[in-house]
Amino acid sequence: MNFIQTKVIRGNIHMNRDEYNFAPISTRVDYWQRYWPARVLDIMDSAKLGSKIESPRFLLESIVSDVKSLNSPNKAVWKVYEQLLSNWEKTDVFSSFKKYCALALNNWFQKPVLVSSICSQILSKMDNGELYYATIRKLSEILSIDAAISISERKHIHIYTDILIGELLSKGFVLDDIANMIYHPQIIMADTWDVIAAEDNVCGFNKQDYASVQEYETILSKYFRELSPKDKVEILNLYYEEKGKPAKVLLRLEGIKGPLQLTVNDIEFYTINCESTEKRYITNNEHYWIETPSKDQQLVNVAVPILHKSIKTTVENAVIKVNEILSMIQIWNSFQLPITLNTNKITIVISQENIIEISLPNRKEEPTPDIKYLYYSNDASRNTTALTDYSDRIAKLRRISLKEFGRLSNSAKWITSAENANTASDKLLFSWFAIESLIKLSENYKKSLISKNENGILDFVHEIIVPLVNRNHFITCKRDFIDRLYYNTKIMQNRWHVPDEVNTSLFGSDNIDFPIFFKMLPTIIESITEKSVVDDLISFVDYYNMSGNGISSFRNEVKNELTYIYRLRNYIVHDANLIDRQLPYYANRALFYASSLFNAILAISTSNGLTVEDAIIKLYSDCDIFMVEIEDMLKSYSVNIK
Repeated sequence: MNFIQTKVIRGNIHMNRDEYNFAPISTRVDYWQRYWPARVLDIMDSAKLGSKIESPRFLLESIVSDVKSLNSPNKAVWKVYEQLLSNWEKTDVFSSFKKYCALALNNWFQKPVLVSSICSQILSKMDNGELYYATIRKLSEILSIDAAISISERKHIHIYTDILIGELLSKGFVLDDIANMIYHPQIIMADTWDVIAAEDNVCGFNKQDYASVQEYETILSKYFRELSPKDKVEILNLYYEEKGKPAKVLLRLEGIKGPLQLTVNDIEFYTINCESTEKRYITNNEHYWIETPSKDQQLVNVAVPILHKSIKTTVENAVIKVNEILSMIQIWNSFQLPITLNTNKITIVISQENIIEISLPNRKEEPTPDIKYLYYSNDASRNTTALTDYSDRIAKLRRISLKEFGRLSNSAKWITSAENANTASDKLLFSWFAIESLIKLSENYKKSLISKNENGILDFVHEIIVPLVNRNHFITCKRDFIDRLYYNTKIMQNRWHVPDEVNTSLFGSDNIDFPIFFKMLPTIIESITEKSVVDDLISFVDYYNMSGNGISSFRNEVKNELTYIYRLRNYIVHDANLIDRQLPYYANRALFYASSLFNAILAISTSNGLTVEDAIIKLYSDCDIFMVEIEDMLKSYSVNIK
């Protein structure tokens, strides 16, 4: 029997980010196979800086869409694009496009239409696989070397991985599916790299040739473990080159019953009931929930035509298509109750011999009153400190004048709207509204921050938010890593195998001596067995570099990101044709920036009895002073890691 017909669905097999390397790593390809799903998880956690995919594709698409949709590209955004394209020009894997990049950069501000045309030509070549296959070759080469991986080689592996993820996204796959693409599509593997399910015929192996399923899976496990690094990397090609199969996705609607036969944009809404002989999409004799109605009820299904490549990608694309139409239908008809999708069970019909029924229990059972009381009530005796702090914050909030309270509450309203938004574009737009509602300064305040305002609100966003985020990052980054190190060495019985002398020096007293910590970093990196931590420490060490270049680079990245969010805001407001596959990431980042600014202003305003404008000025000066102090701090954080 074909494995898919048994309804075995590949799930979230990837490992927890903090533990992805506890399994032994003997080769470079072992490292990459653990890094790949962990990196996808990082990308999916788009609330943090660094989860953006580093791919030239998204940059080139933005350049082309800007020139096409706007009369003249925004100068601040265009400068960001110029810097990013210049960086890609120097990247080894992008070398075949070097002449194109040079020509575009030479005509950057003078001939944007020519620049757009050049970028379109590069994208056309990328669509034909030129960048993808070049990256596959580079990654295979670096993983085939029989030697320990240096920090610089890790960085290369990281960038190659990001480019490949970006190219798979361009093929329409969702990140949930991409996380598992290091595995052959005809098998399911456990974290131990053992095959736990497989189709009947895989890579020349036939299940009927073996005495048992266990023997068949054992042979397959051995085969995939012994593949060369090049062959393991090229498993990705099976997904990249997948053309897809025509299929129908069947879903049940809630909030509507009765006879209905409606087709909108090739999506069919149809009624099923026990007494009807109407056409159904499943005509074989097997029992499937989706086309089996309850007695005496007329239920409504929706059938979505789709090109099926992988399960989660198919489901997500189908749900998006249906929700777009449901929004329109409800606005037109003013239904009293909302019409929604029941996503507990979804059926994909590829053929009558190949039907996938997916169970996605996404609703929690309503607890009984007793259980609800036990699990959803605060235990004051265990949360005294937190409750006291909360009470103090509320008391301070009440001291704010009505005018200032209104301004802050207006921003809070937009942040809440962003948190509850159903679409990424709404989330980004509402988050930016929250920022703008806070940064409304009178002329005398504006002049105290910026002497020459060339880019309107964007200049003030840069001037206030960039140093705030940098200050917060400087304070929390090293503290969070120290906490993580303490937990895994002291609480978890030194499962990272950090040398005893390091533990004694760092955790011998209540206070951590940060200069000593940085002095010991090379020893920690050299001896630590949790290799995912080494990946984390690359950006950590780069950021705290005593030259200050790391902080400068971080500030520039935040500035560029805010500029890009502003560009997306303008696209959404002016209803331009927006093409950006990372919109969910930027929407979450916009919410992060809005929340960070709001919390900082609220804390300063309530603690010092200041107006919002005075709180902004104090925030600005506090961050300026902190930057001066940072220079002295970095001198004591000297570290030399190659």
